[in-house]
Amino acid sequence: LAALPSTDAVPVQWPADGFASLQGSVLGPRFAESAEQRRSSARDLFAAWPAGALTPPPSQEEFVAAFMRADSIVASRAIQTGTSDETILCPVVDLLNHTDSEYCNAKLEFDSGRTKVVARKGIKPGNEVLICYDPEADFLDLWERYGFFDSTATIHTVEIQVNDDIVAPGAYWIP
Repeated sequence: LAALPSTDAVPVQWPADGFASLQGSVLGPRFAESAEQRRSSARDLFAAWPAGALTPPPSQEEFVAAFMRADSIVASRAIQTGTSDETILCPVVDLLNHTDSEYCNAKLEFDSGRTKVVARKGIKPGNEVLICYDPEADFLDLWERYGFFDSTATIHTVEIQVNDDIVAPGAYWIP
């Protein structure tokens, strides 16, 4: 497991008390609920696992922790194809870095079970090949799925907490 990528920055990997920093935010409950759903799935799987199938047998807590890490690795490495395959894991391609669709210099194409990396424009030797992980994702979607904030994102979600004595309560859209 030590050789696998870290998932510490992915919010669903945070311990339950890690969501305290998001208290009062709509994000805290969203991430906590997602993490609890995954933990619940892990506990159900642990309960259904045949006795003695794992050697040495892990505790439920160890199993849940390993499941959460594996689930986060798969979720953060999976590629949405837009084809009947839906989602795939594609070694090496999953190592390409993300940038906003406006700035990416390559794209992925899926055809007959094959994945192709296709340059959208000339890429000079030594330059990084950049793809857009999800053109529909906003700033917070990328953080939730992959554990990073995209400084190139053109779609941003901003949540601002303001006391009621400053402005009337309610949600506001500021274009």
